[in-house]
Amino acid sequence: MVREIPIYEAFTMDGETYETVLSPLNGPKQIQLVFPFQTKYWTRFKIIGLNGPLESVEAGPGARIPIGLSKIYSVDDFGPFITIEIFKKNPRTYIDTLKVKKRFVEGFSLHFLTQ
Repeated sequence: MVREIPIYEAFTMDGETYETVLSPLNGPKQIQLVFPFQTKYWTRFKIIGLNGPLESVEAGPGARIPIGLSKIYSVDDFGPFITIEIFKKNPRTYIDTLKVKKRFVEGFSLHFLTQ
C-alpha cells in the first residue's frame, strides 16, 4: 500500500502509532529523516530518491548501523515526494510505502516518533 502521510498528525502503520515532527537544519536545501531508534521488531526504512534507493536505515533488535538517523540529503535528490518503504521482522516482509511532500520538509529533519 502507498499512502501520503501528514506532518504533525498521528498515523497508524502495522498496529503502531507514529507522529511526524520537524526540526530545522542548517540549510534550506537539505533534508534529513530520523526514524525511531527502538522498535518492538527489527524494522528497515528504505529511502527512495529521484533515481532509486538512497539508503536503508534500521531500528529495533538486531539493527545495523545506521540506526534511526539518515544522511543529510540535498532536496535535489528527491522528486516532489520523499518515498520510504517499510520492512518489518525480516528484509522480505514488506509493510507499507509512505510518501511525504518534499516542499513541506525542505530545510528540516523529519522525525518519526512512536506514541
